[in-house]
Amino acid sequence: MVLLSQPICSILLALSLLCNGAYGEMKVIGYRTVNKWEASFINRRGKPYRNKGFDRDYGRYNQIGHGFYLTNEPASWSGPVWVIPWYCVIEADSEKMDQVSKVWVPKSYAKPVRGGKAQPTLLWDWEDENEETILEYIESLKVPDPAKAVRFAWMPKLPGKVQMVIPTDTINNDDLGFRAQCWDSKEGLESYSDTTVDWSSWVIDGDAGDPLPSTDPSSTVAPSTVAPNTVDPNTVDVDTVDPKSRGWHRKLLDCIGGLPCDFSCCW
Repeated sequence: MVLLSQPICSILLALSLLCNGAYGEMKVIGYRTVNKWEASFINRRGKPYRNKGFDRDYGRYNQIGHGFYLTNEPASWSGPVWVIPWYCVIEADSEKMDQVSKVWVPKSYAKPVRGGKAQPTLLWDWEDENEETILEYIESLKVPDPAKAVRFAWMPKLPGKVQMVIPTDTINNDDLGFRAQCWDSKEGLESYSDTTVDWSSWVIDGDAGDPLPSTDPSSTVAPSTVAPNTVDPNTVDVDTVDPKSRGWHRKLLDCIGGLPCDFSCCW
């Protein structure tokens, strides 16, 4: 598949934003680094997308649950040297983004139990399927529509860095009026947007927890390891990809080797 030229892509994106101005101004909410197949899919649709099948089959690799992972700094994740990265900007309707619930997801919290006691409960860890536990925690914060709440958490291996996760249904239903575009260079992205999104100015419920990185030796990243923060198993085309057609090891090797694959190697 041939990607649209970058100037044409930028013009089409600008026109789409102008046409949607009546519904609320668009604003940059985050950035994402992907492989060229996910970039092609995003540029073709002009919107982000998340395959629910990968949440189901590979949920143990998602640090803070199911959804679309973003960073607040442009082109801040370069990825492994053996994968050619594409750099994406994600935008949303400013009014809708302001109104949606936002929560911090700490590594653990004190879960209330019977007898007025509290039970230490881990929310994210190495290779741990945690979506139900995280949803239970978000519900305990009494925020509106907890399943749609946008999630924030520290990155264990990057002190002081934060990631945002938009739930899969919120992405796929276009609940926040999303727009997205990807470039094959940092310069292309930064010519459109080079601003760090100030997530600290947003109203986010809950406790952020400890910002220090994990010291768990099992969480050390190696080239042959699938770590929660280095691989986001999205699809390329829902009409042609069967997420169960091959094992994840084979899919990851295809992605690393530059072959068409149904993993989105994302950082």
